[in-house]
Amino acid sequence: MEAALDAGINLVDTTEMYPVPPRAETHGFSERYVGTWLRNTRCRQDVALATKVGTTCND
Repeated sequence: MEAALDAGINLVDTTEMYPVPPRAETHGFSERYVGTWLRNTRCRQDVALATKVGTTCND
């Protein structure tokens, strides 16, 4: 993500649809990972953060 910022890319999308198929045991991981990265790098003001809900996990 730091390489993306360095290249001028600043949109981070954490939608739950990226793990295919979505699974209950991984639900929310992308948001946690990105949140941790934002906290550790302190670059939140440089990032446009997007998320969406599109499905439920039914295992």
